[in-house]
Order: sequence, then structure tokens, then C-alpha cells
Amino acid sequence: MIIAKLTDHKRYEPLHPLLKQLFDYVEQIYSAIDGCEDNLVCLYATDDIRTYASILALWLQGKTYVPLNPNQPKERHAEVIESVH
Repeated sequence: MIIAKLTDHKRYEPLHPLLKQLFDYVEQIYSAIDGCEDNLVCLYATDDIRTYASILALWLQGKTYVPLNPNQPKERHAEVIESVH
């Protein structure tokens, strides 16, 4: 697995804590959405590790996500959600 090779390589050692945090978040989110029947998930997308972990967990679950910008008004979110249904 590529992840194992990254964590084995000394050059990537400074990334180990970040990778561990990412994997922990992915595992938590994966477990939280496991069994969810909906294949389409709306995701408040920000530039942080939890958003990226959410995307990975959704992909691993075979889900599709629609990114929503938290800075946009609720009306815009409603339009985006309505357009994907």
C-alpha cells in the first residue's frame, strides 16, 4: 500500500503525525456513514484536514458528495441541493 511506503520512508517522517491524524479522521467518518443508504451526501467544504478526510471516507464508501461553501447563504445551498436531485 502506498500509505505504508510513505510512513516507512525517513524522508516523510515529518508527515507521520499529519498522516495519522488524517487516517484517524477517515476511520471515524467512515464508521459514521457506514450503513447510510443515501449515495449522495452534501459536504460543507473548507480547506482543512476534516474536509479531506470526509472526501476520502465518502469515496471509500462509494458515495458521491456535493461540496457546499459554508460562506454562501442558505438559499444558495438549497438551490445546489435541489439541482442535484
